[in-house]
Amino acid sequence: MNRIPATLVMFLLTPVLPGLAGAADLPARLVAGADRDLGVPISGVVTRVDVSPGDRVEAGEELLRLEQSGLSAKRQATRARMESEELAWEEARREKERAQTLYDRTELSDHDLQIAINEAAAAKADYREAVAAYEQARLDHDYSRLQAPVAGEVVAVDAYRGMAVSNRDRVRTLVRFQPDEAPLAVVAQLETGEDGDLAVGENVPVVRGDDRAEAVVRELEPVEGGWRVRLVLEGEVPEGWRPGHAVKLEVPE
Repeated sequence: MNRIPATLVMFLLTPVLPGLAGAADLPARLVAGADRDLGVPISGVVTRVDVSPGDRVEAGEELLRLEQSGLSAKRQATRARMESEELAWEEARREKERAQTLYDRTELSDHDLQIAINEAAAAKADYREAVAAYEQARLDHDYSRLQAPVAGEVVAVDAYRGMAVSNRDRVRTLVRFQPDEAPLAVVAQLETGEDGDLAVGENVPVVRGDDRAEAVVRELEPVEGGWRVRLVLEGEVPEGWRPGHAVKLEVPE
């Protein structure tokens, strides 16, 4: 495997870490799995914040809420329009059926039948557009409430009552969340100047006492004097392994 200078690693899609020992076990420790960044996909003003860092929450529990009065009004207005357009479509459909009956009796011209057909098609299109507008308004109303996707712990809250949230370019992180079922991760601080190579995506055995597990390299970050490596445990994890435990990495030659 080719050696790659540290200054170039951040520009590569799959970085490769030079200078890791091939035979020696490398000290590491277990940490909690990756946090999840939570936000709302719409813009608005925060009116409620119901959690603080360290809070335990269950799946579906509300974490915060944006101002909803305008969203509620829009949902009601689009629903009323949808119901009105549905009635108009039903009436246009009945008119088309009556026109077809008269046409079959030779009591209506081709032109008048086509008018009835076109009006029914237009009414159907208006109804579908109204349904889409209502569904979007309903989703926006639901999106104004940030809920926990699964059970877990709130790590950080970057929101307060009265704060304006703008998601024009990207969804802003409002809550950092640690799921209960997040896989354990492994972190190690490694020095340069040793033999061997390590690449993102590579499988590495993790050892603690007589127990072993497999991990996959997810991140390689150059730091002063070496590298910071983060791996995620995959497959079956030995019973009793917890964040904070010391482990060793068996880096292949």
